[in-house]
Amino acid sequence: MLIMITNRCNENCPHCMENSNPKGQMMDGRTFHKAVMFAKYIGCSVITVSGGEPTMHPDFFKFCKSLEVDYKMTFNVVSNGTWYDDKKIERQVRRMCSDFKLFIGMQVYTNKLFYKDYEDVKAKKQFFDSFGGKVIFEESPIRSMQDLGRAKTCELAQKMCDESQYHQSCLNANLAARQVDHPMRYGKALEMVSRQFCHPMVDFNGDVHLSESWLCPSVGNVNKHLFDVIWEGIKDYRPCGQCKGYMKFKESQDPKIVAARMIIEN
Repeated sequence: MLIMITNRCNENCPHCMENSNPKGQMMDGRTFHKAVMFAKYIGCSVITVSGGEPTMHPDFFKFCKSLEVDYKMTFNVVSNGTWYDDKKIERQVRRMCSDFKLFIGMQVYTNKLFYKDYEDVKAKKQFFDSFGGKVIFEESPIRSMQDLGRAKTCELAQKMCDESQYHQSCLNANLAARQVDHPMRYGKALEMVSRQFCHPMVDFNGDVHLSESWLCPSVGNVNKHLFDVIWEGIKDYRPCGQCKGYMKFKESQDPKIVAARMIIEN
């Protein structure tokens, strides 16, 4: 499951499906605790800490340490890598790499088509390699552009959405929920369906989404609703139909997609 601890980011990329920006909001400690408890409730075995840019959160290391020490949760981090000249963050990440047993690693992702600091981050690949293989630098092409956030008004992003072979990101999370009889089995079922660990997502406000974007409809809030109520919302979810991925889902004649459509729409 993904926990979006902040919507703050210094890149301001034109394709950002989160509309992240340098003035984005931060998740508080109570919401983080509730988000982790919800992950346990639905049987998720891995937490992905994300944003925005998660290292910009003042409690980034505190949250990661609590996953290791207090919650005993395996976790990873997704970052844009622009913290390379921040000595405080460097010390924190090195400590996580050397001392944390449940820390899988950090994915540093950048892309020359959209990220303004691409050249600077790429030039630091040797620096990222110095973390003993736990900070992975990646600049592969974006294969599953989401028609969300600023991507809706970015011409290149829209072209990539048109060319993408993927459907809306909430599909697998909803299908998995419909095939289990208890929320504790949801995490394992989702891993089997999607081969990903980052669905559903709890955003910085505590809202739960079946996609990777906080701009998509919420099925409940970890601060305001009982987990049982949120679970019912996950099972009853219907795609909002506002993204290009949904249009592909509606029009596809692939037998597997047709079967999925029947399950979700009935």
